[in-house]
Amino acid sequence: MNRKLFAIILASTFACNKPTVQSVQISTATVQRRDIVVQAEATGVIEPITVVEVKSKTASGQVIDMNIEVGTYVRPGDLIVQIDTTDLHTTLLQNLADLTASQSSYNVAKTVLERNTTLYSQRVITKDVLEQSQNSEASAKASLQRSQTQVTLQMQRLKDSRVTAAAEGTILTRPVAKGQVVQAGSGGVSAGTVIATMADLSKIRARTLVSETEIGQVRIGQNAVVLVDAFPDRAFNGTVEKVEPSAVVQQNVTMFPVLISLDNADGLLRPGMNGEVSVRTDERTQVITVPNDAIRSTREYADAALALGLNPDSVRAKAMPNGGGRGGAGAGGGRQSGGGEAHTSRAELDASLMQRGDPTQGGAQGGAQGGAQGGAQGGAQGGAQDGRRGGGGGRGQMVEVTDADCKTIDDALKAKPALAKKLTDIQEQMRDQNADRQALRTQMESVYKELGADAAKVAACRFRNGGGRGGRSGPQGAGGATAQGGAAAMPAGGMGSGGRSGGRGGRGGARRQDPNATPRSGLVFVLKGTTWEPRLLRLGIANYDFTEVRSGVEEGEQVALMSAAILQLRRQQQMDRVKGMASPLGGASGGMSGGSRGGSGSMGGGGGRGGN
Repeated sequence: MNRKLFAIILASTFACNKPTVQSVQISTATVQRRDIVVQAEATGVIEPITVVEVKSKTASGQVIDMNIEVGTYVRPGDLIVQIDTTDLHTTLLQNLADLTASQSSYNVAKTVLERNTTLYSQRVITKDVLEQSQNSEASAKASLQRSQTQVTLQMQRLKDSRVTAAAEGTILTRPVAKGQVVQAGSGGVSAGTVIATMADLSKIRARTLVSETEIGQVRIGQNAVVLVDAFPDRAFNGTVEKVEPSAVVQQNVTMFPVLISLDNADGLLRPGMNGEVSVRTDERTQVITVPNDAIRSTREYADAALALGLNPDSVRAKAMPNGGGRGGAGAGGGRQSGGGEAHTSRAELDASLMQRGDPTQGGAQGGAQGGAQGGAQGGAQGGAQDGRRGGGGGRGQMVEVTDADCKTIDDALKAKPALAKKLTDIQEQMRDQNADRQALRTQMESVYKELGADAAKVAACRFRNGGGRGGRSGPQGAGGATAQGGAAAMPAGGMGSGGRSGGRGGRGGARRQDPNATPRSGLVFVLKGTTWEPRLLRLGIANYDFTEVRSGVEEGEQVALMSAAILQLRRQQQMDRVKGMASPLGGASGGMSGGSRGGSGSMGGGGGRGGN
């Protein structure tokens, strides 16, 4: 009887703890055209462009007059301070007296020299006497020149005792007060006393620190907007004046100083003000956009599908047909499985950058050959080696080009814009999975012929400038006979690797300077009646709210906002895991298997170490 009762309780508990998926209301957003502005934002401090220190050039003494205060606006010639000239006048009188004495001495020495020169010519005096007269005259002349210099310098000191503004500006600081003794800025050991500091505040700048993740998008000449705390409702426009090359590390965060020049004709901005700086790094006008919340990475297709009640395999097959899947085992009966997660790489977006020949050659050629060889070898060795991984993939080849070759091709495209547009249209059609690639390739070669350019060189130049990745996954060759390349054809890709994932396409090319301009892919779900249709999008620039869509959806369509749905899915999965770990009687599952030697407890307590 007790056993029957226990069985009934156990069955009832499992029935109550059965995982359930609660439905969640999926919010939608309409695909619309709007302007997108991408900005790099940071905090900044207002500072003057040039700060001038006012000093007395040659005059030292006590300040007897000072007509300025902090904030005083001065023009060239306006009096800053007046230095006491009493000592300067006294010194000038002494210098004038010395000058008179030196002049008299020189006149006497000059007369003696003239007389002795005549006497020497008459052989009345010796040569030694004549030379002594010449030396006396030269010494008197040097003394006269020194006296004249001292008088000139002293007169300049008297003039410099009146310190005036050399330029237009505003007094920022005034460290000197009336009655204080100041030292001249020249002619002494010290650098001189700073009487005041001033700056022209009609032109000012903001100094900000931009993080290293955004500094690559900031360029000199870009427009910027500064909002200061003192005037929160007014935006001050400026331009990027300078991006300093040396980084500043604050709290283990690397940032780069950026200077924004501002027009302060109204005089509202003052040094030391804090504000928010927004540098406009990119913008698009009236482009098709979707909310960022609607876009998921292709790696998140499984969670997104479950959140919307869709089959993950169906989503992968519809949205990412080139992503591959799990391939069959080799003909020899090996257990190796191919594929892996479907992944859409950048090469899928750049498939039009083809080399001469089949576009599945080049970048995807490595993946295709790797998958074929891996599938075949895995099938042949399947029974004997338990389906070990297949061999390495091939390597797509690319012609070598120089800067001159690429410049010639670029000039040819610019000279014939109609052909360039036609080439762009063909490349867009090449991205269609159902396109007749052979016919498009023939048209493309015809355009290259009209341009007088070699298709292989054009592909190499485009690849070198654009960069990209090869396909990452593809199905393993079934029975060792067939294989498929990676996500898409990558032009002249690098090395592929065969085996389990069906080969990897090569990686090559240089990374573009602006990461926001690099074509990206994303997955959205479009509302079709009562269900959701997965779409793979080609994305452009993005800000914090919206992302530009280059292809994949049409204006007016409804897309699912995924964050709330995925959050609900993960919460439900966590609850299911917790319920699955619970004992039918409320204790820990380990306590139920503990046997007679396990520690006992209440219904909610956990058992001890289980018996054997």
